[in-house]
Amino acid sequence: MPISSDLLNRFLGLAGLLAMIAVTAFASAFAGSRLAAQPGGAPDAVRVAAASVVTLYAERPAAGLVPFDPMAGPAPEPQVTWRWRTASGFAFASGGWIVTNHHAVAGARTIEARLADGRRVTAELHGVDPRRDLAVVRLIDAAPEPLHQARPVSIGERVFALGAPFDLSGSLSAGVVGGFDRAYDGVDPVGYLQHDAALNPGNSGGPLLDGRGRVVGMNTAIAEPAIMDVGVSFAIPAEMVFRVAEQIRLEGTAAPPRLGVTVRSLDPALAGAMELEPGAGLIIDAVEPGSPAAAAGLTSGDVLLSLDGVRLSLPRDLNRALLDRAAGEDARLVWRSGGARLERDISLDAAPGVEDGGSIAAQADIASGYGLRFEEAGPDTDGARIAHVSPGSPASLAGFRPGDQVLAVNGRQVADGVEAGLRLEEAGPAAAIRVLHQGETDPRHIGLARAGSGALSAPGQIWPDASGGPY
Repeated sequence: MPISSDLLNRFLGLAGLLAMIAVTAFASAFAGSRLAAQPGGAPDAVRVAAASVVTLYAERPAAGLVPFDPMAGPAPEPQVTWRWRTASGFAFASGGWIVTNHHAVAGARTIEARLADGRRVTAELHGVDPRRDLAVVRLIDAAPEPLHQARPVSIGERVFALGAPFDLSGSLSAGVVGGFDRAYDGVDPVGYLQHDAALNPGNSGGPLLDGRGRVVGMNTAIAEPAIMDVGVSFAIPAEMVFRVAEQIRLEGTAAPPRLGVTVRSLDPALAGAMELEPGAGLIIDAVEPGSPAAAAGLTSGDVLLSLDGVRLSLPRDLNRALLDRAAGEDARLVWRSGGARLERDISLDAAPGVEDGGSIAAQADIASGYGLRFEEAGPDTDGARIAHVSPGSPASLAGFRPGDQVLAVNGRQVADGVEAGLRLEEAGPAAAIRVLHQGETDPRHIGLARAGSGALSAPGQIWPDASGGPY
């Protein structure tokens, strides 16, 4: 889960915490979830619900560096290693179907689950929705009773978080609902439910429950810049979790519709130059050839004002509005081109390459966690040309698009797509990528975080330099 904090929050009492974890972790591996067997404390329905919650272990890539030896000359090459990461999940349908966060299992080559009774079973990734940070896995040889969606909750209503913080399976924390429709950053389309039940690493993907044991949301993040609980926690609303999870279960994916634009928010400087108010639209950086936007005549430099009546100020507004639609539907788009205000119904299509984007066979391009797939470079092309950018991936949200050329990764030039892929695999949780965007004459460096690495942008800037797409 995304986490960070000031120095006091980082280190105060850390030694005591580590000692507590060392003493309890071994016992928790065999104890399973005692919550359901202990009387008192949480409501009975919450204790019963614990049997439907699992601890997930995902074996994911991580960069391992050989210690630098000053007598050996240049630092040794980084080597890709695999590490087990802990998260949570819960049953949403009969038959072993578990929903969790995408960032908890992204790039995993092996997934296992510990049940509430202590058994450890194999799990298989079935499908993902990176834009909404959701994934569905299926347990092999286990089928916990599914949980149910809660009715709408109110500010101040008591809620309970179940999960495995620091691999302490079956842990429970409690709090109250603090708010709704919270934004995490300028591109994330989810309107999060805010609460103050304690969340820590390992809680990602676990359920947030009401007093009757029904799911209010999926615990996903804590406020930046914290690395542990600070009393501000975010959960994906239950309605979205159950709707998307069921779509992935039935169809293998939750493919979003496509407009075909990469956009940027209008900060005061851009807005002033265009004689617009800051936040009064999204300027188009690029239009994908053959997309609905291209067919409608949209061009780079146009300003999107609204989609289906939704005012567009940040990329997340467009991202979110599109996710509420389906491929093949029409959307009413209002935009400004030059000095003219235009309005038209545009037929959305499916983003290329995502029809089977949630299936196991189609996840090679997001396995590294960056969301880039390369084509073979031509004789007159430097570096690696991008063939596909996975929608909702870190590369997509950073403005990478097909046709861009990756020239170097972490200061090392790349000759082709194979080398670029290897360098990204070696890079670990983040990479400094030198890229030449299509249509530009000068390369630029962009820092790109691997999905699920926790290196996410902080909210709270009035005019974040947010760009995203293609949408």
